[in-house]
Amino acid sequence: MNSKYKFPCGVLLSLALSLLVGCGGGGGGGGTNIGATETLKSFKDQVPTAEITGLSSMAGNPAIGPGGKLYLPTYNSINVFNSVPSSKKTLSDADIKNIGITNPFGGGGIQSVAFAGEKMIVSDFTNNRVLIWNTTPSTQDTTPSVILDKTSALYTNESCSYSYIYQPESIKVIGGNLVIADSGNNRILIYDGIPTSNSDTPSVVLGDRSPCPLAIDYGQVPVPDADLTAATLNHPMDVAYDGEHLVVADTYNDRLLMWTTKDLLSLSNSPQADIVLGQASPTATTSHELHFPWALATYTYASGTRVAVLDTPATPSLTDRVRIWDTAPSCTVSFPALSCEAPMGNPTKLSPGSSYGLAFTGLNQLIVLEEFKVSNIPNRRFSIFNAQ
Repeated sequence: MNSKYKFPCGVLLSLALSLLVGCGGGGGGGGTNIGATETLKSFKDQVPTAEITGLSSMAGNPAIGPGGKLYLPTYNSINVFNSVPSSKKTLSDADIKNIGITNPFGGGGIQSVAFAGEKMIVSDFTNNRVLIWNTTPSTQDTTPSVILDKTSALYTNESCSYSYIYQPESIKVIGGNLVIADSGNNRILIYDGIPTSNSDTPSVVLGDRSPCPLAIDYGQVPVPDADLTAATLNHPMDVAYDGEHLVVADTYNDRLLMWTTKDLLSLSNSPQADIVLGQASPTATTSHELHFPWALATYTYASGTRVAVLDTPATPSLTDRVRIWDTAPSCTVSFPALSCEAPMGNPTKLSPGSSYGLAFTGLNQLIVLEEFKVSNIPNRRFSIFNAQ
């Protein structure tokens, strides 16, 4: 991302709210029950204990892949560390560099990465597609097994179908199902399992349910929807699962939407979210309790699901923040009265710099992709926070 007023970037996240990243391992969004016997520790007032620098551009959500390896999307490539570093490193220290990426339309755009067993899945923001490798690649320019929407590098109104993806900010694997934040089309796509062919289409569409939605123009100033409901989405940038709810970062509407479900595929006839967090009602746009939520991450343990949300305070002078709940924020509502009183609770807060993505790599470890300035020169890094 080039500017923090994160236009539908390709350079930005993801927010990345990586309320998740993948289903296996500690990448977070799938709500997998890992670390169930660990002791919950606090992130309060913590500073990074390790970092990875040397990034030339920003991307989105990292993930833990097969064998516990750390996969870092850096917009132009993916770099891999055999384990999460415990000291300062640079991208040049990566154990595997620049894997798996082919960009026949030119340019970068590798935004987020997720895993389903040995399968690696990547959102390619700039080229409007999602790439799937049936076996996690270990070398550069390995051809993907599946390319969801490779028909055009540019959005056109003629490219109308549920399989057309525009500016995908992030992807997650939840309960074995691929979930895509089809951000430029203002919708979430849920597949039955992991697609096995280029022509596979989603089983569930949340948000804009027309096959040919009006995509946001690149660089458009983000503003809330004029006709807001509990079913509308405006450039949703991330998704996650907290064990009971599918959570969507409805980024340009400054809120989170939550669908209560044990089975994502059962949502096909339930387009209305039943919980709205960050606004006073499903039609409200004035609250700044959440502002431009970028990324989500979740980690399930014995007593619940730890949830992290990355957003940008409405006051420009403040840095981005990551708010962490030890159990998922929610409230009891009766349809159609969907709003919650004091919905956001009192979470632990971290205040990184200008941030773009995040992922839990363990119950008590969080990685945040951030940008900070030294002598007014941007520096980019993955910061590793360990709860104490």
